[in-house]
Amino acid sequence: MRGLIPLFGFAALLAVLALSILRGNSDQLSYKFLNEPFPEFELTELYDEARTIDQNMVGGEITLVNIFGTWCTPCKAEHPKLVEISNNENLRLIGLNWRDPRTRAKNWLAQLGDPYDFVIYDRLGELVIAMGATGAPETYVIDRQGVIRYKHVGMVTDQIWTETLQPFIRELEREE
Repeated sequence: MRGLIPLFGFAALLAVLALSILRGNSDQLSYKFLNEPFPEFELTELYDEARTIDQNMVGGEITLVNIFGTWCTPCKAEHPKLVEISNNENLRLIGLNWRDPRTRAKNWLAQLGDPYDFVIYDRLGELVIAMGATGAPETYVIDRQGVIRYKHVGMVTDQIWTETLQPFIRELEREE
């Protein structure tokens, strides 16, 4: 009987995860950094190690910040949508590369296309942790003042873009 305790614990964990997936994106409601300024940071740009990027480069215009990694299968699946958004929208798109060797990330973007205006290189996950991210992919909508206005956990799909992110961004454009 004692040997079954870990099995029951694992089953309970799976049930909780399944329920959270079925309920949808509840992170938006509980995200503690919502309507807070983008966290302070100082990291380098993926392609240019001498170029320092900080939180001041995130504001100024409505921006999508997308956390990705080459090790992340859903990141690869969502990537064509990000390329499409980059090609068809007048919107700044910043990449946040997480836990990759620099060369691997550059090669990945060279193969799949680089939709980003610039890419923040976060090898150790310092900014990812400061943002309260739980994994990749995650996409944040930042307003002109550099405030986090929306967080989407998971892939940006056609449906997520047309039903959630794009209307939210259009509303921000009307507000500001």
